[in-house]
Amino acid sequence: ASCDGCGREVFSYPTPRLCEKCLERITLNDGYYCQKCGRPTRMDGVCKSCKRALPEFEKGASALAYFDFSAGLVNQFKNGKRYLVYYFAEEACKVLPRLPQRDYTLVAVPLTRKKKRLRGYNQSVELVKRLAALTGFPHRIDLLEKVRDNEQKQLSAIERRRSIVGLFRVTDRKFCKGKDFLVVDDIMTSGATLSEITSRLLRAGASSVCVITVSAVPDRD
Repeated sequence: ASCDGCGREVFSYPTPRLCEKCLERITLNDGYYCQKCGRPTRMDGVCKSCKRALPEFEKGASALAYFDFSAGLVNQFKNGKRYLVYYFAEEACKVLPRLPQRDYTLVAVPLTRKKKRLRGYNQSVELVKRLAALTGFPHRIDLLEKVRDNEQKQLSAIERRRSIVGLFRVTDRKFCKGKDFLVVDDIMTSGATLSEITSRLLRAGASSVCVITVSAVPDRD
């Protein structure tokens, strides 16, 4: 077998899925983290991003810090290395206890048809399917629809929040009534996308919404 990170031969696969050298380079989100969104922080409490604009979701958790080698792996997952879903889903399961313990329904962050066609798959959908298999939670990969593409890389946090208003819609509002949802994605940057999705689910009648991501951008000074 080979390491999911670098491809070198390993003899302990599938546990762990990374070789010793890659495991040493991974930045786990296992220190201080925001008590609201779950991103890595330098001290206990709530991060600066949440203080500026509190997210709509109840609570978030992230397995890794989006930093150096960890960030590189996540980007590889988005761009062809689909098999990394196994490692990432297993890491995400480890931080599930940080969230309120409920009978969640897992939902994916959607891509537009154009973006999915270009990429070949939706990494959030892949994560949802694998997490459902590991946890036994029910899931819906078609509950949300993204109505248009948007570019957020060069936008400020305030501009990001403005750009995503009306970007998503719920396809089955009746299904949402009284349910506890767990939104699954690969990266949390500002949290604006996850907050907007939460808003749509709550308006459709959801009882609660939490989020879980593979990685999160650390709190900035």
